[in-house]
Amino acid sequence: MDARSTGRFIKEERIKRGLSQKALGELLFVEPQTVSKWERGVGFPDYPNVLKLAEIFSCSVQDILEPQFEDESENESEDESKDEGASTNLPVLVKVLEDAEPKRKKRKSIFRLFSKHNLKKQFYKLFGVNYQDFYTKEFFLSGAFRKRSKEEYGTALSYGFTTEQKNVMDVAQPWLYIRAFFFLLICFAVGSFASALSEVPEFAIIFGSCFSVLPLLILMYELNFSRDVNLFQLLSMFIFGGFAAIILVLLFENIIPLSELSVHPYIFAPLLEELAKAVIAVIFIAKMKPKNVLTGILIGFAVGAGFDVFENMLYSFTSYIEGIFLYQDPSYYVGTILIRTLSGFCAGHHYYTAIFAGVYLLCKKKSGFAKEELFQPRVLGGFLVAVALHALWNTSSLLGGFGFVLMLAVSAASVIIFFFLSSLGVSQMKAMDIYKSAKAAEDSAKEPSQI
Repeated sequence: MDARSTGRFIKEERIKRGLSQKALGELLFVEPQTVSKWERGVGFPDYPNVLKLAEIFSCSVQDILEPQFEDESENESEDESKDEGASTNLPVLVKVLEDAEPKRKKRKSIFRLFSKHNLKKQFYKLFGVNYQDFYTKEFFLSGAFRKRSKEEYGTALSYGFTTEQKNVMDVAQPWLYIRAFFFLLICFAVGSFASALSEVPEFAIIFGSCFSVLPLLILMYELNFSRDVNLFQLLSMFIFGGFAAIILVLLFENIIPLSELSVHPYIFAPLLEELAKAVIAVIFIAKMKPKNVLTGILIGFAVGAGFDVFENMLYSFTSYIEGIFLYQDPSYYVGTILIRTLSGFCAGHHYYTAIFAGVYLLCKKKSGFAKEELFQPRVLGGFLVAVALHALWNTSSLLGGFGFVLMLAVSAASVIIFFFLSSLGVSQMKAMDIYKSAKAAEDSAKEPSQI
């Protein structure tokens, strides 16, 4: 093992992939100076970083520890190789590095545990993705509010109509989401004011039902790196998918009457609703044939969001009728619409269906529909997780003060699971990008030089 040879290998592979020392350091959660030391042969990466480098460069650990270069002499004697450490026992070396890793961690002070660098590293270990891929100051603040050209609007609205795919690191800034959020917020405020004056709840209910869910759907659309779903398809899944799921639930309730079962409706109803949404999501996935987890999550999110909006409207109008005839209070529906609107940011049908669809596509091996794929243990597990989250949310209203704590727990669990699946999708897209870059470099190297 030679630090200079390893450093040279790291530098050449980094340059091949168009990565700067800073970019490679961010992927490994080390400083650029550390990468520079490796490349100069002054330092040597520890075992976890060697594994990460092997993944990034699509090579083996031995390629990093004992690199071979084309310009090296192939006629070195065995004695010279031994003197230069070329015959290092690789398994023994790996064992030494593994044993040394815990000792290195023990020397960390309490201040280093809470340092920015270590928190970024722990975030990566927990979710499998760099948090900077989802959040930067430019991403959510200045980049989202700056003025856009007509060309940029046209590009954002035409995703999915072309086969061109951008690199996963070229994340679209969520400026459509910001504009949709404030537009619906203004409509909700104006609609609520108009409803209060006229005592007609239509405006407040319609815009209130969409206020939290629709902007989140647009945000998911912008974060879909593969760009294989356009806005027209998204709205179709949102409207027709949500409505079709509502119709399926009504059919299931007629086939399996809840009143004849001993199970509480708050527990059994989520099973019917999640089953209906899962059927619609599977139909859309079979038709569109997405190739990555992020698109599956987006499809499930769209179907669940449409179901959520229709259900919010139904509950709010029902509450309005109850307020008039039972409580003689026309504004009784306001509490219902506010609770359902605010809870939509962190819990709801959109999250539950997205979790199922993400797990389903993660386990999917064949293009189109295959019945046997629905009965895989992980797919059934994803469906049961969605049902459990839904049922716990419903039963929280029966538990008094503890119910609020349970609602917070369900919301946190929904967001964490949803974010974890999204991080798997990002990792999948990154792996595809690295593979494409390596494949392009390999193809260009095989092409004969043109004179």
